Amino acid sequence: MFENIGGFIIDLDGGFFKDFHILPGGKDFIETLKSNNIPFVFLSNLTTKTPDELHEILFRVGVYIEKDQIITSSVLARDYLKENFPSSSVKVYGSKALKSVIYQEYKIGVVDADIIVIGMDPKISIDDLSNIRRHIHEGKKVIFTNPDYYTPTLRGYDFECGLMVELFKPHLREEPIIIGKPSKYSFETAIKKLNVPREYIAMIGDTYETDIKGAHDFGLIPIHLQTASDDSYNTLKLDAYEYKNLEDLCIAFKSYV
Repeated sequence: MFENIGGFIIDLDGGFFKDFHILPGGKDFIETLKSNNIPFVFLSNLTTKTPDELHEILFRVGVYIEKDQIITSSVLARDYLKENFPSSSVKVYGSKALKSVIYQEYKIGVVDADIIVIGMDPKISIDDLSNIRRHIHEGKKVIFTNPDYYTPTLRGYDFECGLMVELFKPHLREEPIIIGKPSKYSFETAIKKLNVPREYIAMIGDTYETDIKGAHDFGLIPIHLQTASDDSYNTLKLDAYEYKNLEDLCIAFKSYV
């Protein structure tokens, strides 16, 4: 398997760290890739931290990468908007980090926006939910950051944006636009960044529904890490190369390179 790999797309939240604590083997794996000049990017559905914040977190624990090697669904949402709706106005419901990324390019404080961007925010209010429902009733275009129902933490799982998708999907007039993995836009962005033929790219992640499904859908080599705390997190089962964690994967990869 390793002889066919020329680049890696790596999931961050759940595969590489939990609650921003690096999981076993993470640092060693990145150093192995760097020392062998193997290109890689992180592709994450996380929206609660900006790429700058994630870069700083990784830097503090000795994982030295470039900022543009971190692709989050916040960045994907911003770039998708710029490419497809450059002159539209945008209203964001989500975390402080999501708002920071989107409002780098779009005016903040627009009341009657053309497009609504929705991500998970632990502090979202009933008023926010009511306003989103009103925007949908008015026919506004809606973009969701990611389809995950849960995000892994050291204490278990927290709710994620997929629950917002399920809440509002019955009220939408068209199929929702969901930017994060396993969307075509997310994987095509990462593949383009690596500049490696897709059949030589491996996707490493802990979630069948997003990481491994995306690998299957877009012709990548699927590598599943068994770092999920319980089976309810992975309801979809797909063929993949299986490893307990990045530490085991790194040991196997080192024996090849």
